[in-house]
Amino acid sequence: MNGSNSNQPNIESLQIQLKIEWDDHVQTREQSWKTFQYEILLIAGLVGADLKINDIRMTLVMGIFMILFAIFGYRINKRHKDVQNRIFDNIYKFSAVQNNIKFL
Repeated sequence: MNGSNSNQPNIESLQIQLKIEWDDHVQTREQSWKTFQYEILLIAGLVGADLKINDIRMTLVMGIFMILFAIFGYRINKRHKDVQNRIFDNIYKFSAVQNNIKFL
């Protein structure tokens, strides 16, 4: 043995894990923005179609679709926010270990 504590991760593995977490953060953020963009496009398309068709039953159906799109968009973005919280918690912990900072 080289005298190092086998329970402590080495600096290289911490740096690799930090890079993975940051890459995951960037990907999650991009997915959130894409979800938001698609949501806006779908709602704009439904509103445009409603203005062109001008039928009360179609307006009701399109309104239901807009509500469903909003619910799905909210749930996807909430899930991404939960993932972001986990990622930043991991980044904080890995950074603290890398810098030998004690935390609760």
